Amino acid sequence: FARGSFMDRITGSAGSTGKSESANESGNPVNPANLVILSIRESEFRDSSHSLSRVKSLFVSDSNTAPVRLSLDLVFSITHHRRLSGSIGGRSNRQYCNLALTSLARFANGAPGTLKVAVPISHNREVVQSLSPGETIMQALRLCYFSIAIAMMSVAVAAKPPNILFIVADDQGWNDVGYHNAELLTPNIDRLATEGVELDCHYVQPQCTPTRVALMTGRYPSRFGLHCAVATNDKAYPLGTLTMAAMLKSVGYKTGMSGKWHMGSKPAWGPNKFGFDYAHGSLAGAVGMYDHRYRIGSPFEQTWHRNGEWIEEEGHVTDLTTGEAVRWIESHGESEQPWFFYVPFHAVHTPLVERDQEWHDLNANIDDPERRLFAAALSHMDDGVGQMIAALEATGQRNNTLVIYTSDNGAQVNHGGNNYPPPDPKLTNFSSNAPLRGKKTETFEGGFRVPAFVNWPGELTKLKVAAPLHVVDWMPTLSRLVGYEVKEDPAWDGTDIWPLLTGAQTEPPERTIYTVWGTARDREALRHGDWKLVRNGGKKWMLFDVANDPNEKTDLAATETARVDQLMGIYRAERERDAE
Repeated sequence: FARGSFMDRITGSAGSTGKSESANESGNPVNPANLVILSIRESEFRDSSHSLSRVKSLFVSDSNTAPVRLSLDLVFSITHHRRLSGSIGGRSNRQYCNLALTSLARFANGAPGTLKVAVPISHNREVVQSLSPGETIMQALRLCYFSIAIAMMSVAVAAKPPNILFIVADDQGWNDVGYHNAELLTPNIDRLATEGVELDCHYVQPQCTPTRVALMTGRYPSRFGLHCAVATNDKAYPLGTLTMAAMLKSVGYKTGMSGKWHMGSKPAWGPNKFGFDYAHGSLAGAVGMYDHRYRIGSPFEQTWHRNGEWIEEEGHVTDLTTGEAVRWIESHGESEQPWFFYVPFHAVHTPLVERDQEWHDLNANIDDPERRLFAAALSHMDDGVGQMIAALEATGQRNNTLVIYTSDNGAQVNHGGNNYPPPDPKLTNFSSNAPLRGKKTETFEGGFRVPAFVNWPGELTKLKVAAPLHVVDWMPTLSRLVGYEVKEDPAWDGTDIWPLLTGAQTEPPERTIYTVWGTARDREALRHGDWKLVRNGGKKWMLFDVANDPNEKTDLAATETARVDQLMGIYRAERERDAE
């Protein structure tokens, strides 16, 4: 009772049976001679076309096997999780297969006949055990599925770990993406989000440097000091700090990046000092789109580099960053070594300069010229994302590449102009966080709840995760995914969200998300469960039920005093962990 290839050398004959041959409608035992054995050869499984979802479809074929479907999904979740943590391999392959077969034997009741189950293990050997069928064929089949699933996970251990393409947009607000706002054209981003795992409540920090620190270290930026709670050109964290790049490099990844670093604007503080084999872009923050310099007159005006050496290039920074990413993907198409490439775009941060009329024409539907300029820059960046995905597909790496996308903070909304190399025009209401309250540098939802998604064909199915997540979660999540062994407590503030991304967990435990912006600490927020305590300048604390009032319209602090006291206690405990 299976679909797939059969193990003639074990059974001595070939055959195929369907449901009518293997069990009657009442579920009574049947002649075991009618049972067939499924064989998944290692070479078949290594083929990239055999994704986990496709493999599952081999075994679960009709609505009458719903209990089996649930069991198999659970087994895949558990064994995949174990595989990723590095606990399955070598001798333990045989142990897991034997465990599955032993479990199957428990259901035997001495009925006549023999059921042979064969499962592949390392080095192309097989474990074969003969036993009697159980009281019902479905009981036996459930555990057959279990053994087969375990076996295939054993084979998968040897597979190449996933490549990781991590894309960060700059200043893209909640309402600044096509899948939230049909006025905007972001077809590549939209497709990745809607076909992958959309993260509906993904928090970052209210500004660029703080979010980058949180992403790269898995820790809230205030843990390193309040200089990290704002945009800064200073060294963000000490040399030797465990970063995402350093972690991945330690388990065999090739690491690279192109775009905006902004966690230390001197080469001595740049990405090559924190685990990146290759780095390109600006060490400082926003730059002129064609000029590639930081603020004119600043000590960090010269900032465009390759591996810490200043360079001169021609072209729009979005195109330069995209080109670097595409070349990286293409150059690693035949590599057996997994790679991590970080793409922190400068777009759609000001100054907004788009000389190519194509991007303006694409957004002719927008009447407001300043909003249309923003949309042109957004479409330009979206095209860059599309080029990266096309490169993955052309080089056969798409199915083994995890793509993660987020903005670094909410929309700026208004820009005074003349901060960066000209042209740097003044802009009003050019970007949007609607319907969320607040904007960049603020601790209302609009300041740090942003568009985000994950996409990995075959491994992650279409899903929308509503649970509150945070950018600090990516370090512990990726560490488990790639099998990084934590030797010392990294003091991560994040949590492993992989079970949420796979759908194995739908109701996560209540958690706390803590936010500090500014050296004065007068913009802070603490979300615990459904409730959020926030002050956005000054001393007044507000309380919102953000699960039911995500736009923060009703302040409940005056009526929910006990809850305010509870959250203030949690806030004080978090603050004690900060480096003041």
